[in-house]
Amino acid sequence: MKIRNSEQIKVQILEMHNQGYTVSQMATVLGLTADSVNARRKRMGLKRYCRKISDGDRAKIKKMHRDGLDRQAIADYFGLARSSINRVLRNTDTGAWNITQGLQDPINKFLTSRWTTEDVRSCLA
Repeated sequence: MKIRNSEQIKVQILEMHNQGYTVSQMATVLGLTADSVNARRKRMGLKRYCRKISDGDRAKIKKMHRDGLDRQAIADYFGLARSSINRVLRNTDTGAWNITQGLQDPINKFLTSRWTTEDVRSCLA
């Protein structure tokens, strides 16, 4: 068993954090528990890594789901939480809602004919 000092572990955690590794992936590589890696990461002042899901990954997630893979298997493949996969599959991971795009949706043609974007903004404020 290789004995590593605390500074070596910090360097490895920092490198993996910058490469986008999740805490569980770091723990596996380092042979530590996820709680231990998480505590060290917090002491180092590293924020939780929030990886943005690319459009290509979104398409691949949807294809994998259509092909019959379960959500946990897809999450493990991408190194994401299952809840992130659920958001992609529900199409609710797209960020802030754009009022103009919402009003251009065919379902909202009735609203578009009667309300302006400013009317909607004043109701939401």
